[in-house]
Amino acid sequence: MCHAILIAVVDDLDKRLITELARDARQTSAELSRKLGVSDTTVRRRIYRLQEHRIITSTVVPDAAKMGYTIIAIIALQVDLGSIDEVARC
Repeated sequence: MCHAILIAVVDDLDKRLITELARDARQTSAELSRKLGVSDTTVRRRIYRLQEHRIITSTVVPDAAKMGYTIIAIIALQVDLGSIDEVARC
């Protein structure tokens, strides 16, 4: 599907719905429908359509500490090729 077509699919109600979901994605469709002034069915259909067109996606971010991990580290090294053995020993 062309990018320009996807932009045309998102109207003002979609933008307001996306804004509300970004604030709190755990809101029920009933809560969202009251806030947006539309029916619960409209909210559910809009969310489904936005997900189907991959305009929005769902992501789960686990709490590493609650999962039992005590340290999280992301390390990047830039090493001269001649120094790899020395760095590996450290």
